[in-house]
Amino acid sequence: MTDAEGREWDITVGRQSYGLALALFLPRDGGQALQAALPVDNWVEAERYLAGLDEAGLGALLEAAEPHGL
Repeated sequence: MTDAEGREWDITVGRQSYGLALALFLPRDGGQALQAALPVDNWVEAERYLAGLDEAGLGALLEAAEPHGL
């Protein structure tokens, strides 16, 4: 996906302790990865959730994301 500033991101599902599913945003030009919690119960649901989002939905999720690893 491309954000409002034209920066390109790859998006994948990640997981933290206790099974919390995350959207991981990885900048294609390097730099800080970002993460956003997803309202799902498992990995399969997380993949479906992300696949169901349009560009606006992904953009909103990216705007709410925080630095990965916090």
